[in-house]
Amino acid sequence: MAAVDRRVKLWAWLVRQQSSVGTKTEAEVIAMQSRHTPANGVTNRILGTVVPGTEVTNRAITGPAGDIPVRVYRPARTGSGGRPRIGAALALGNLFTVTMPFPIEKRAGSPIRTTAAGYTSYGIAGTFGNLFGVGLAVVPVIIAIVLTGHAPAAVRMPVLVLGAAGYGLVLAWIGVRIAARAAEQKLPELCQVAVRSKL
Repeated sequence: MAAVDRRVKLWAWLVRQQSSVGTKTEAEVIAMQSRHTPANGVTNRILGTVVPGTEVTNRAITGPAGDIPVRVYRPARTGSGGRPRIGAALALGNLFTVTMPFPIEKRAGSPIRTTAAGYTSYGIAGTFGNLFGVGLAVVPVIIAIVLTGHAPAAVRMPVLVLGAAGYGLVLAWIGVRIAARAAEQKLPELCQVAVRSKL
């Protein structure tokens, strides 16, 4: 059985020191709920803090007896960077496959196809080149996210998502076109690589 965190034990002890809510009047319960929990090193250590990168917004909702304060938490990142990353990966994967072809083989006891002996450097170069290229291709999306940070989320999110999706499709289309033209000039070499691959 897993050990209980000491902070949980401390919090349970503190809660037990309080009298039961069932013995309090409605006014006392409302007064307890309206108390603000202080934010300092001790309370943050016991209760935890907001995860870094989280946007915290204080708002108010109109209630029958006045405004009710609410706090909204949402991730600071929009998550729209995935679409251009996919497009860039497809584009660069096609380009590296054509410009740096190498035979692959299936080794005994493993279903994963690996780089053939003597061509390991080709696979490593292609992997790092792909990672670097994807990171570089996403820079415009990061800039767009930063520049539109002041816009309302209802306007900003659809624009970023659609823009990122379109950008990713364009990257993939350009990559396929360039790879197709490069492949036309390297068909004999690509055929030799295919023949040397042991699948």
